[in-house]
Amino acid sequence: MMRDAQGWARSLRRWLHACGAAIAFSAGLFAVSIGVADLLATDARQFLDDAAHANRGVTHARWQQAVDGLRRARHLNPWNADYTADMARLYIWQSWQQVERPGAAEAYTRAAAHLYRETLARRPSWGYAWAELADTVATTDGISAEVETAVRLSGRLAPYEQQALRRVLWVALPSWPALDADMRDEVRTLVRNALRLNSESAWLTRLAARFDWQQELTRLRQQHDIGAPSDRETAF
Repeated sequence: MMRDAQGWARSLRRWLHACGAAIAFSAGLFAVSIGVADLLATDARQFLDDAAHANRGVTHARWQQAVDGLRRARHLNPWNADYTADMARLYIWQSWQQVERPGAAEAYTRAAAHLYRETLARRPSWGYAWAELADTVATTDGISAEVETAVRLSGRLAPYEQQALRRVLWVALPSWPALDADMRDEVRTLVRNALRLNSESAWLTRLAARFDWQQELTRLRQQHDIGAPSDRETAF
């Protein structure tokens, strides 16, 4: 009886050691795959940075290389919302290149919108991604319930994030005549938040002038005792 118990204990220890080794191996393999995925995504990040700064070498061949790398990265780590958002940004860049092919431009834009939806399913608290979704969907569909929801969520999740505010106000101010009273109040709140960021004041002046929104902007400045920027600040 004692021997049976000892044998059972030895078997249990061997099984536990084997399980531990298997878990350690799996964890190591997962860590390696995550690291490889991040390396594969590097080309996309560099391409997007170069495109944002109008650097040389932003070509279709480099775009395709970036897309291919991100596809492999997403295969290795499908839970990473950054990879999905970067793929959407690559598609947006490609849509801008289709000047003579409006159908292709729209297809890339709609594909990007789908990717932003995937991104937000993985990270619903990402305020800037909601702003990107609003801008992208508005490009093809104009103001819709989805766009308004994305604008609201971006405003709540990233109330003082400069780039997010720029994106949603670029969508909202041109659409002002089509917005209902509740949505207009949302937009006014976004503008108030933007006015609290000094760097946004001059940009808002230019945007308001472009879309005939100067009276609203002046009233909000007066309410919050925020002066208009100087002529020098508003110069392009």
